[in-house]
Amino acid sequence: MMTIQAINTSLRRESRLPAPVGAVWSYVGTWRNRMRQRHDLRELDTRQLRDIGLSRSNVEVECSKPFWRA
Repeated sequence: MMTIQAINTSLRRESRLPAPVGAVWSYVGTWRNRMRQRHDLRELDTRQLRDIGLSRSNVEVECSKPFWRA
């Protein structure tokens, strides 16, 4: 998890980038988050999935998507 200082540093660095580079940087961040979240979702056990209302087949469908697809 990022600290407040790391987030502030990242925002300052991103704000100095030219608009197209900043947009790419934003996409990369989104893609990394999706990959991490899908990895974390795959690690949940059946009880945890049931608690959040998902089945293993729901997880497999979500985790089979490429990182660029929402």
